[in-house]
Amino acid sequence: MRVGQLRGLQVLVGAQVVGLLAMTALGGMMMEQVGGARDLHGPLGEALPVLALVQGVVAVLARRAGGPAWPVWGSVVLLVALLGIVGAGHVGSMSLHVPLGAASLGIAAVLLTRLLARPLGPDASAA
Repeated sequence: MRVGQLRGLQVLVGAQVVGLLAMTALGGMMMEQVGGARDLHGPLGEALPVLALVQGVVAVLARRAGGPAWPVWGSVVLLVALLGIVGAGHVGSMSLHVPLGAASLGIAAVLLTRLLARPLGPDASAA
């Protein structure tokens, strides 16, 4: 895996974690009926799957350059979970929406932790 691809994955997954944390805060604000939270929660929620798709493409490119397969699979799982969150949110199924959101944050956090643990030098393909 090239250093640029690894750095790109780190940035994309880091953005996912920040986005999912913001979604959590906005969801809580919506429950407390804070004005404007719903106006931000929806569009951000629909943007995160797009970010996950880009992340998946970068993970595939890194894999083709000799990187590990786990970022590809992690990105696919995250994308499917995010699409499930969006669908559950649109139909109002909070019993599915909230647990999928928590699971997605956990998945993204594990991906980010593993990606940040990889060296950025010439040994990056060995880890």
